[in-house]
Order: sequence, then structure tokens, then C-alpha cells
Amino acid sequence: KTIVFESPISSNPSPYKINDTVKIVYAADSDERKIISFWGLYRWTIILLSIASPLLIIGGGYLLYSRG
Repeated sequence: KTIVFESPISSNPSPYKINDTVKIVYAADSDERKIISFWGLYRWTIILLSIASPLLIIGGGYLLYSRG
């Protein structure tokens, strides 16, 4: 099945050219689609984890230090 899809993410240089064939994940009852790639699927997980990790380390260190 052919589906026309334009990614909301852009980069320079582009990882794909116009009319490239890529595999996507989508729900039939939704307009949301994602390209099957590591960054395309796990972008927000990686971003949030990179923000949370230092905070967890600092908080854990503070907790261990305060308990003596």
C-alpha cells in the first residue's frame, strides 16, 4: 500500500530523498505516522532520559549523603 508521508522532523543533509521508499508505522484509524528508525521511534524517550538521568543521580547522591 502506498502512503504519502511528510515527516515533521527535518535535518540538513536530509537522510532521505524525495520519492525514497521507507517503512512506516501507523494506525489505520489515526493520522499519526512514524518512520521506522531508531531516532524516529525513540526520540522523546532519549531526550527525556538524558534530562532525567543527571537529576536522578544528583537526587540519589543527596539522599545517600543526607542519611549519613
